[in-house]
Amino acid sequence: MRSRRSQGVPVKDDDIAARAPSPHSQRDDGGALRVPAEAARASTRPPGARTAEETRSGVRNRGAGGTTIELDVGPHYALHTLMGETAYGQAYRASQLEGRREDVALHVLPIEDERDARDLPLAFAKCAQLSHPHVIGLKAYGRAQPDGPYYLVTQALEGASLAALLDDEGTFDLLRALRLVRQIAQALRAAHTLHIMHGALSPANVRLVSGERSEDVRVVGFGCAAFRAPLSAPTTTSAGRISRPPRPYEAPELVSGAQPDVRTDVFALGSLLFRMLTGQVPVLRDGEPPPALLACAVQPVPPELDALVAGCLARDPDARIGDTVVLIGKLREIEDAERGIDARDGISGESLLPPEREGQPDQVPTSVEAGRDDADDHATDDPDDHSMMGGNRTSMVWIAAGLLLALFALWLLWEANTRS
Repeated sequence: MRSRRSQGVPVKDDDIAARAPSPHSQRDDGGALRVPAEAARASTRPPGARTAEETRSGVRNRGAGGTTIELDVGPHYALHTLMGETAYGQAYRASQLEGRREDVALHVLPIEDERDARDLPLAFAKCAQLSHPHVIGLKAYGRAQPDGPYYLVTQALEGASLAALLDDEGTFDLLRALRLVRQIAQALRAAHTLHIMHGALSPANVRLVSGERSEDVRVVGFGCAAFRAPLSAPTTTSAGRISRPPRPYEAPELVSGAQPDVRTDVFALGSLLFRMLTGQVPVLRDGEPPPALLACAVQPVPPELDALVAGCLARDPDARIGDTVVLIGKLREIEDAERGIDARDGISGESLLPPEREGQPDQVPTSVEAGRDDADDHATDDPDDHSMMGGNRTSMVWIAAGLLLALFALWLLWEANTRS
């Protein structure tokens, strides 16, 4: 039997999602924001003067302290701190200076060739339709100056990144991992219904927000392949094979230049679950089956979950689980079984899981903001309220019928007395 370490490669997820430094601010070893000397000298330049680097990037420092960064897009947004790298690019915590004046995240797209930006409007229009409680939705896109970088604006990146939590905690307990992965799968299902793939799902693109009862997932980066140039192009070997170094959580077919589809997102989801339960990123080796969860997990896991993860990590896309609805259902069954709940009739207790409404697609909104408001409404709906409302509605019908009969009887008595 191979050792656990040979089955997977332990890595720090913050190393995967490298926190690239801002052009004007960096953090010292103590986590404090410091400003390079060049940025500090910016205040001595004439008003409006810009360095060659600032002109190229479209980013400039403002303020005597140099702690606030602004994209040169007029009065629209102010950038505050660099949050890290997402599937869209470098993400900044930002404020909207017009309209609703809300906190947002601004992602600077790594697009350098104008040809890569030609499909940006169509890609945005498609991905902006995606509205779901577990998705960080798109709000706007634009460009900083005619020759500056392109950017995307999304809802704020609230909570902590899954990458940071995994680096701090190592692994998650089984029920927590199942619950989080099921929510990610529900976000994937909503996107796949609109033919939107993620293509770069990783812990860096998942945020965890504390909810009323437990943690809630928010996934960022859907449709990222359409918004950024390839991170690294495949190369041709001497044998004529196309290859490049694989990235963690990446399906093997993407290495040879295949386009993302449902199965590539399923592979990434299985890799995430494997990482949560083992502390390792699964690595597929030529001629070998996927690493076994049972052999690598640091805690007992049911055989059904081992088989499920193997179905997600199959090297051949056709051998993989190809439907997120099936995946969500199996995750729910395993989670119910771990809670000691009979998933068929609930004899042993009441399930703590909500119904599978989040796995169903929302209606396509008529506008981005309207769709996002609908998603917030779905997130706060209590399904039990609907059953209570149904019972109350029936009772009200019977009460109204009784009142009508009583009024009719009184009218008959009045008619009899009038005639007499």
